[in-house]
Amino acid sequence: MNVAPKLSILTTIYNREPFIAECIESVQCSKFKDYEHILVDDQSSDRSVEIAESYARKDSRITVHKNPNNLGDYPNRNKAASLARGKYIKYVDADDMIGPWMLSIMVDAMETHPDTAAGLFVYGPHKSYLPRKIEAGQSLIEHYIDGSGILNRSPLGAIIDREKFNAVNGFPSKQHVGDFELWHKLGALYPLLALPTLLSNYRIHPGQQSEDNRKDFTVPFKYFEAALDGLKFARKLGFSHPNIETEILRRRSRTVLYAIKQLHFEKARVLKSKSGQTWMDLIRHARA
Repeated sequence: MNVAPKLSILTTIYNREPFIAECIESVQCSKFKDYEHILVDDQSSDRSVEIAESYARKDSRITVHKNPNNLGDYPNRNKAASLARGKYIKYVDADDMIGPWMLSIMVDAMETHPDTAAGLFVYGPHKSYLPRKIEAGQSLIEHYIDGSGILNRSPLGAIIDREKFNAVNGFPSKQHVGDFELWHKLGALYPLLALPTLLSNYRIHPGQQSEDNRKDFTVPFKYFEAALDGLKFARKLGFSHPNIETEILRRRSRTVLYAIKQLHFEKARVLKSKSGQTWMDLIRHARA
């Protein structure tokens, strides 16, 4: 009988030939061994698949899947999750690397707190030196009121309970902000874990999608919409967080109004249009 592994490591690929070998090897060097490594290529035009398959031929834990059509970032992440068999899922992007103890500590933390939906790295003054459980809804307060920034994690900085991931239908198909909205949904419904920052290598290079965050003035605004949609999802299930919603609306409104001075009035009008609110509404929320 083919016993399911404890952990499914998921790597989505799109033209990552310069990085994919180091990514796979960093997983292979992990001290945690009870895993499967699923790589899903999204119609790469370089040698990414060829390189990945060369590792799969030598390591039975590695499987490579090729999408017949390009799905895009978050739909492809969901596709990878649909192939997973592990109790937990852990994304390691094709241009990232992990340290040898990272998986062991993450899995142990989740096993110690089985009711949690995900473990997320916490950086800066709010960082944890030991895994710290945050009750359902409290992570939103920590993020918006206490300023921990716990919901600002990329998938590399997270480990997720697969059943709870499926219960909220995985990542929303929203470019740039699908993970941010997912953390809101999970954090509103379930306890989360604040995890100590662990050794990993998140690359910054011109080819990654997050490069848009540094060029397109509308991208950061999408995070407010993702947060509000995450709270809306929770409200439909009977979980209400009105104080957090008020805080998000306040920040969004101030962002639009500040754009008049910082950017240009026409760009501020673009953000106002995306908010769906009048100038008076924005002023009212900004003063809340």
